[in-house]
Amino acid sequence: MIKWTKEQEQAITYREESLLVAAAAGSGKTAVLVERICTMVTSENPIDIDRLLIVTFTRAAATEMRERISERIAKALEEDPENENLLRQLALLNQANIMTIDAFCRRVIEENFHLVDLDPDYRLLDDTETNILIAETMEEVLEESFEMGDPAFLELVDVLGGDRSDEGLIEKVRKIWNFSRSGTDPKAWIKQAASAYTDPVEGWTKTKWYEYIIREVHEVGLEVLRVAGIARRLLSEHPELPDKYTDFYKAELTEVEEIAKVLNTSHDYSEIKGTLTDKLALEGEEKLFKNLNRAGRPKDKMTTSRMKGLRDEYKDLLEKLKTPFLDKDWQTQIRMISDMSLSLQALGDLTILFYDRLQEKKRELNRVDFADIEHFALEILRSGEGPSEVAENYQKRFEEVLIDEYQDSNDVQEAILTAVSRREENIFMVGDVKQSIYRFRQAKPDIFLGKYKRFKGLHEEETSDGRRILLYKNFRSRPEVLDSVNSIFTAIMSERAGELDYTKEEELIFGADYDLGAKNPVQIQLVDSSTPLDADYEDSGELDDLKGVELEARSVASQIKALVNDPNMQINDRGTIRPLHYRDIVILLRATSTVAATFKEALEEMAIPVFSDTSSSYFESIEIRTVMALLRTIDNPRQDIPLLATLRSPLFSFTEDELIKLRQLDREVLFLDCLKLAIEDQEFIKTEEKLSKKTRDFLEQLNYWREESVHRPLDEFIWQVYSETAYLEYVGAMPNGYQRQANLRILFQRAGEYEKTAFKGLYRFIRYIDAMQEKSNDYGDARIIGENEDVVRIMSIHKSKGLEFPVVFLANSGKRFNRMDQNGDMILHETLGIAIRHRDPVRGTVEDTLPRVVMKAKINEEDISEEMRVLYVAMTRAKEKLFITGNIKNVAKTMERWASAGEILPSSPRKVLADGSYLDWIMPVVLNSSLIRGQMENFEEGDTYLGDGLSFDIHLINRNDLIEAQEDAEAEELEPFWKGEPLTDQELIDVLDYRYPHELATSLPTKVSVSVIKKKVIEETMDLVTPSIMDETYEKVEQLPRPNFLLEKQELTGAERGTAFHTVMFHIDPFVETEAQIKEEIALIVEKELMLPEEAASVNVKKVLGFFQSELGNRFREAAKRGDLFKEEVFLRSLPGRELRAEWAVDDQMTLIGIIDVFFVEGDGIVLLDYKTDSIPKGSENYLAEKYQAQIDLYAEALEAISGKKVQEAYLYSVSEEETIQLRG
Repeated sequence: MIKWTKEQEQAITYREESLLVAAAAGSGKTAVLVERICTMVTSENPIDIDRLLIVTFTRAAATEMRERISERIAKALEEDPENENLLRQLALLNQANIMTIDAFCRRVIEENFHLVDLDPDYRLLDDTETNILIAETMEEVLEESFEMGDPAFLELVDVLGGDRSDEGLIEKVRKIWNFSRSGTDPKAWIKQAASAYTDPVEGWTKTKWYEYIIREVHEVGLEVLRVAGIARRLLSEHPELPDKYTDFYKAELTEVEEIAKVLNTSHDYSEIKGTLTDKLALEGEEKLFKNLNRAGRPKDKMTTSRMKGLRDEYKDLLEKLKTPFLDKDWQTQIRMISDMSLSLQALGDLTILFYDRLQEKKRELNRVDFADIEHFALEILRSGEGPSEVAENYQKRFEEVLIDEYQDSNDVQEAILTAVSRREENIFMVGDVKQSIYRFRQAKPDIFLGKYKRFKGLHEEETSDGRRILLYKNFRSRPEVLDSVNSIFTAIMSERAGELDYTKEEELIFGADYDLGAKNPVQIQLVDSSTPLDADYEDSGELDDLKGVELEARSVASQIKALVNDPNMQINDRGTIRPLHYRDIVILLRATSTVAATFKEALEEMAIPVFSDTSSSYFESIEIRTVMALLRTIDNPRQDIPLLATLRSPLFSFTEDELIKLRQLDREVLFLDCLKLAIEDQEFIKTEEKLSKKTRDFLEQLNYWREESVHRPLDEFIWQVYSETAYLEYVGAMPNGYQRQANLRILFQRAGEYEKTAFKGLYRFIRYIDAMQEKSNDYGDARIIGENEDVVRIMSIHKSKGLEFPVVFLANSGKRFNRMDQNGDMILHETLGIAIRHRDPVRGTVEDTLPRVVMKAKINEEDISEEMRVLYVAMTRAKEKLFITGNIKNVAKTMERWASAGEILPSSPRKVLADGSYLDWIMPVVLNSSLIRGQMENFEEGDTYLGDGLSFDIHLINRNDLIEAQEDAEAEELEPFWKGEPLTDQELIDVLDYRYPHELATSLPTKVSVSVIKKKVIEETMDLVTPSIMDETYEKVEQLPRPNFLLEKQELTGAERGTAFHTVMFHIDPFVETEAQIKEEIALIVEKELMLPEEAASVNVKKVLGFFQSELGNRFREAAKRGDLFKEEVFLRSLPGRELRAEWAVDDQMTLIGIIDVFFVEGDGIVLLDYKTDSIPKGSENYLAEKYQAQIDLYAEALEAISGKKVQEAYLYSVSEEETIQLRG
């Protein structure tokens, strides 16, 4: 029986009004939510579970919620099996409304199709379709706008369009469109934002921009006064300082304080600008920030360092205020804003036109995306400003609306769920605003914060809003972890920087069951990448060349190895004390795209098993780049870069010298034209016969593939390329071959998924891939290590949300924050609108404007608040041990800077907002400890600095430390070889004879063709075949036809003649009556370059006519008339290995691939036909039947599984004998 805390109990049982539960990390949020639901449906006055609407953030969370409720009810039924209510709730559980907001919106639409213009059989667009549809719509809208020639639009193109293309303008329209859809009325927001610059002179001082500037100036003034006060106090605390030094600073501080007082009180832009810029512009003796004479400096380095840090801070505050906000006079600012008014209005109009046109296209296709689903649902549920009749019906249906992860809601979702609830009466909201880390998905933490501030506690005064309960007892982490979180966030998180004051009320309270005897402080490990190697290590090799994050990764790997090998490192696993395993460790990164591979490589080099679920390296891998270059060349060979990459690749192996010779044929044309010249220019053919032949082979293969790409589904075509080039096998022999082969299979699978969309074809697939790469999307390397294995995990902090690990490494914490959103040409904000740089096409200048400067500062505040919450999520993942690692240069200066910041940081939101990394927040807090500060006066790298009540240890590491650790690890790996007992002869034999028990499964292919299965059966039954089959005239059928570029002028093999016959039978008109007509058909096939003339010559026209004149040939024709004839059908079927061959006694899934020559539907069944061109040995009447029975059986089984129809008859047609051989029916 769970013992609930008082606050948890209240969250479970309170019913009087709407309730907001602020549940901190590790506080048992999900358990409380499940218990509340179960209590509601099992109480004395139960509510049926289908009368509740339970909204989760993910489908996985919804599934988990349903399972937990089911288990809870089932357990209650064990105690009371006759309870009718429990039986009823269990029966209703399948109908319970436990779902994501997207699923609920779809439910609303499906129940009310008649209220929106949407066909009931609509389908969701995937990313592929969306990107292509957007591109096509944008192209149409721009073309139409250019034709209309509106002056405002043309000015917009001049101002925002690029010099060579309209991509810049297109991206801005798409960005505005996408951003607007997180609001409840997208087009209204666009119109309002686009018209904000229309009256800058009259209404400027009333705008939010102006209000923000004045607030910013006031805050800077206040902060300067605060820092100046700290500096004065420091001077007064050290009367021993030289008078010259003290007088210098006191005079400067007086001037600075005078400026700050004006900044802190004035509301007049011109007065503020005049005061600040006049003072900062002075030179010589009047200069505000003069240089201090060295003779006046005291010898106390610690004090002077602190004083310098304070001076740098107030100086920086004033100078940074001037540059963005006050660098232009009032009239210039107004003129620039007025200049952009027309362009911004045109941008809004263009975006709305695009919006409407895109919606029309989606309706025509009967397609929607997730944002459409939400807006359709809102349209159904809202009437004017209030709920619609449909919404009121939902209000009656749902006794309570329960929302999980409420901190991640946006405006549209809030409006939808408010509409179906009884306003503030029956909503239960649970979440933690400190873990709201999805602003990039338009999540709005201020929705949660608004209610958090507005709602009252259970025992406070009456309120018309709702109540709030705080759950801050943490049942996950050791007290040292919690103390570190509390100390850091108390110092850095405020309403101004973090959007929430981290007070005592917010602090995490220890509630877990740990042995508190041994201390386990948070370890901060800083790697100094600028330290030179000691003389003893100068020949250490590659470590000397490593820099920054690479050294840090090596340090982390060494620490992990030491932890796992330490017998004293024990963890508490649900009450059981056990050794630490690799799977207990996670490396968390703010972003995995740039450095995850570095950490993964460092761990692998130390033989540490590691799993990294990253998505950055797929398209950069050599195997994917090679295949994509080939696909681009097949789609359009008139692109030099992909063409040259293909020629140079292992697929065709043209050398650099050969490519130079080809280019020298004509330097002014495309490279494809050079290739054509190489096979047409007689002099070149004579002097470079081999190269000319090689070029011809390439062009023939390219033409063949171009034709195939048109007629085959994309995924089948890609697999055909893999097969014909043996490229899968080639990359398998490269380093990390398994991974490379898996990556190629991923491309094949994605092509198959793409073929299922409304868009098809190689050209569009390439455009789709290009769009993904442009937007930094990536498939991610194929997984070849599972997530549940004993491996160290590397993941982003975002992916770790909701998870917990015994040991956490927060790595690369010195990485600078990404401020790309603030640096774009155009920036957007929900309340401040749209801001763009001022462009003067005549002068060619680009300048910032006040609206953009203000918006950039506001977005920086929000981004920094988000970064702070991301840090909170990262630190609270740790259960027992937290490591914070980073790499820095010049440790002494960096430590000095952090120590100085430690005096300013508490109660300094502006300092927090200006900082650039997690270490810039963490280290000043840690170094502000008096104990550590005392130790730092004479610090040395490699030492450990122990904190007092902060639960931190600091360890400084350099290259020399890493070399020692690496040597120790290598020695430890070798230790068993010199310390172990020698093996006996028998033990040595046993080791050498050992066979991995699942060796068969590792050697089996993941895909196998029917011909391979058939070949195995033939080999096993060869003793049943007459000896004449094995004589020299027997020609074994090859598994794959040779690609055209390998065909020489010699006589075709039997397999190649068979391929030629199959090609004719696939393309020929089935209603030919004479040999002459067949010859004409074959000539047409050659003309279309579907086969070579020598291949066509190998086809026996009489044999072809013989088939069509046979009884089976007549049935073939009749099926063609009915439209029931199918030729060259490719199938892929997944089967356990044991079902393909008996001795493959594994259950691993294998994909069976085959091509069925012909089948046709007759009546309720299927007739299967396969052409065979084999020569039949004399005296072997059953040769073909025995040879191909296994293949035909597999084809029949596959057809039956795919079609659901019975294969009633199956035939082989022997071309050489003109004979039909029946194998089934």
